[in-house]
Amino acid sequence: MVAYYYKCVMAEFKRFPHMVLGSMVDISAWSNITYSKYRVETNQLEAIVFYPTITVKSSPGQAGKDLFVIHEGTKVYILDEHNDWCNIRIANGSAGWLPAGSIKRI
Repeated sequence: MVAYYYKCVMAEFKRFPHMVLGSMVDISAWSNITYSKYRVETNQLEAIVFYPTITVKSSPGQAGKDLFVIHEGTKVYILDEHNDWCNIRIANGSAGWLPAGSIKRI
């Protein structure tokens, strides 16, 4: 009886790594799908600044108030577009408007 019990337990134990690996694959696939769906739903487009320095404005157009300066190579998230201006957000949460020609989408 003990031998039978041991055999059953060992059979279940041998399947354990496969169950864990399968669960990890499922979780990984689910998280990738969820993140992709989030990016599509939030329309979160990424871009890089290609001007050496540029001033972010409070509204689209040169008449907007100067908010802050960003530099070439800064990654931005495009929130909205209006005429030739893009409403952007940077990693620290600051947001404003840039001329569309100053950034390139990635």
